[in-house]
Amino acid sequence: MKSIIHSKKKQGIIKKKSCVQGFTLLEVLVALAIFSISAATLIVTSAQSIKNLQHIKERVLASWIAEDELKQILIKKEFPKLGSKGESKKTAHMNWYVKKEVLKTETDLFRSIKITIYLGDTENQEAKIYQLNSFVRRVKS
Repeated sequence: MKSIIHSKKKQGIIKKKSCVQGFTLLEVLVALAIFSISAATLIVTSAQSIKNLQHIKERVLASWIAEDELKQILIKKEFPKLGSKGESKKTAHMNWYVKKEVLKTETDLFRSIKITIYLGDTENQEAKIYQLNSFVRRVKS
């Protein structure tokens, strides 16, 4: 608080004026309301960012798993057989279901490979995280 005393000499009489300044209750309540709304917005935004970060982490891990599965097929240097195979894996303390499909193409020189990664132990379309499509060429012996 601030106290100001003004002295004026007017016709031999000294007047003293005292001013006390501060915030009213209404001003304090408005300031608190603005702060509360700002804090709530910040909390909601932070929660959404954390959720997005978790989703990005899952997609990156799923892409690594799919690329690793494709490399395992390519390392064998065998022309893959047609069919579908699924298996559960545990990577980065998370359970994944990996489905590998080898499909026929228009030419017998190539096979289409589709690797789909699901979050969890089973093939669940709602838990589908990532899909990698590639082609393998038949190597002439």
